[in-house]
Amino acid sequence: MHYGDGGVRNAHPHSAESQRHIIGLMRAEGFSRFRILRHYLTFPILIALIGSGLGILWGIFAAGGFTSLYIETLDLPFTVVVSRIWVLIVAFIIGLTACVIAGVQPALAAASLMPSEAMRSDTSSGAGSALLERLLPMRRLPSLLRLALRNMTRGRWRTVSSIVAIAVSVAMVTAVMGMLDTMNNAFDVQFNEIQKHDLKAVFTRGIDYRKTEVFQSWQQVRRAEPIAEIPVKLVNGERSEHSVVTAVMENATLLKPEHVAGAQPLGTDGIFLTETLARDLNLEVGDTVMAESERADQAFPVAGLVQFPMGESAYMRLSQAAGLMRGFHATSALIELERPEYEAEVTRMLEMRAYVLSVERSAAVREGFEELMALTNQFIGIMTVFGMSLAASAVFNTVTLNVTERSRELATMRTLGFSKWQVNMLITVESLVTGVIGILLGFVLGYAIEAYLVGQMSTLDWNMDIIIEPSTFVIVGAITLAVLLLSQVPGLRALHKRNLAEATKELAS
Repeated sequence: MHYGDGGVRNAHPHSAESQRHIIGLMRAEGFSRFRILRHYLTFPILIALIGSGLGILWGIFAAGGFTSLYIETLDLPFTVVVSRIWVLIVAFIIGLTACVIAGVQPALAAASLMPSEAMRSDTSSGAGSALLERLLPMRRLPSLLRLALRNMTRGRWRTVSSIVAIAVSVAMVTAVMGMLDTMNNAFDVQFNEIQKHDLKAVFTRGIDYRKTEVFQSWQQVRRAEPIAEIPVKLVNGERSEHSVVTAVMENATLLKPEHVAGAQPLGTDGIFLTETLARDLNLEVGDTVMAESERADQAFPVAGLVQFPMGESAYMRLSQAAGLMRGFHATSALIELERPEYEAEVTRMLEMRAYVLSVERSAAVREGFEELMALTNQFIGIMTVFGMSLAASAVFNTVTLNVTERSRELATMRTLGFSKWQVNMLITVESLVTGVIGILLGFVLGYAIEAYLVGQMSTLDWNMDIIIEPSTFVIVGAITLAVLLLSQVPGLRALHKRNLAEATKELAS
């Protein structure tokens, strides 16, 4: 809706403004305001009809591809395709509404023009330039840059609309690409920094934690650590959440979350919570939370906040969890191998133990998560390409229309002695200044959008940091600037082909 609205809102005023003399002539010859309004509303309606029709056809085609991705990812045995006509109707209405809303204001402005006002050339106020010269040391700037800044402030509404179009385009692409960065970072932190074990032996029941010392004695094993995973209900007043407390030894290294606030993980007694769980329970460091397990209830102070991107939500020392389990028991063992090729052999040795229920490979768990997220990554990739296409289209239209609108003014400058190079540089400087401002604002807006999306995705099982890699900013910024510069080419080529005498006469008349 935004891009449809923005495209029409950007192009339609330029169309009406460039035809103000024709509008004045029509009004002087007796055309009513309603007829002019109807005429200029035809433009956005026609765009909506063509664009919505093409969009619906493309959407129907794309829906088949998306459905195939779902089928492959979920391994569905059969599929029933159901067409819903109301979806197409809603899509058509959205496209039509966005374009009509964007076209109403310029159409009303065109219809309200009086003949005398319309026949007079539009002269912009120089107030913006005067204000800019008071705020900036304009006299110290190169003459070309000074002229470009004055032109930008003289046509301030054109400049503002260009900056907004660029900012929103950059924000969309930055937010979508940032989501990829965030998810990749979450996987990297979880499986490379927090989880350092190769195998996890799940026991049939809680057993004495010292039995894991047997695994430590195997020559294929570098380190083995007992852990207890206890289903609990965490209660703080009227708020409660069902979670799992992960308890480890004080010197544990194979499963250690990142520190966020309060004491270092396992640095003191108490329970460590993820930020999401603490927020849901309205808890802060130093508060007390009640943990209710199947065997016992116990209150724990919140010693600190930690980060588990995926999985665990609560963390504590194994010695403290003894109260919840009524004994120093372990429900699993984490094992780090001396060499990766020992995995199959150690797995067989573990499965021979009567008290081992199953053996989980960390690599297999990671592969499972990656397969689960593959579809999401494909959708994000599609949205990235789609967003960059829309952004390029919006920026191209904005810059092209700006150059076209000023063609008579620029032709007059050529007549007054400005060379082609000087005119090209003037437009380029204006585009670069506008583009840099729009890009910076777009980065800020894109970060805010991603923060909102990550916040909506955060659950007890997903706690991701907001990450946008520097390379993302560089790629988005470079592509936007490249589109800006390329967008000038058609307008400038047409400008330099114009007859300067005719252009000057046209402006003077």
